[in-house]
Amino acid sequence: DIPSDFQKIIDRIAENEFICSKTEIFNSVVNGGLQANPVLLVEGKPYALVAAALTLVQMMNDYCNCASQLPIVALYHSRNIIDLMRTFNSRSCQLVIGAGALRVAGLKTITIGNLALVSRAIQLVLWLLPKVKAHFAKLEPTSVAGFDTIENDFTSHMKEIEAKILVIVSDLVGNQLKSWDARPPVPSQALDL
Repeated sequence: DIPSDFQKIIDRIAENEFICSKTEIFNSVVNGGLQANPVLLVEGKPYALVAAALTLVQMMNDYCNCASQLPIVALYHSRNIIDLMRTFNSRSCQLVIGAGALRVAGLKTITIGNLALVSRAIQLVLWLLPKVKAHFAKLEPTSVAGFDTIENDFTSHMKEIEAKILVIVSDLVGNQLKSWDARPPVPSQALDL
């Protein structure tokens, strides 16, 4: 489940707002900031996410908030966000595409569900990237170097995940078709489009 505080962060970011007031934080804690939802809604679209993706969102928001409060560190925090995203992308690629999760998490196999969760996390990052880039461009125009490269890296990783899902689904369908016994009338109603 996704704590409501993360929904508030995303709702603010959707409005290009990265500053969180102390009153808002206090009200969130007092009014049940621990409530949870099964998915995160991003512009009305549901995102089922793992904790690592939520932590990434929170850290990116914190860096943006800090840069807003103290613009002199905007360039430094922009680089930190790029490094953070690069690490997240690299590690998630190693774990899922490179099957590192089999060793690290003790999984027996990388499932379509695992791939879908990573894919959704990457989609969220790709949604966040232009907003974060615009935020830093307002604070320090030279601080946006590197955002395009990291966006290309995430897009490439997304394509690898989609290709892996396609291979898995193709294998499943192929195996089902091998065991299918065509009987009159052919094509059967199940395959009649």
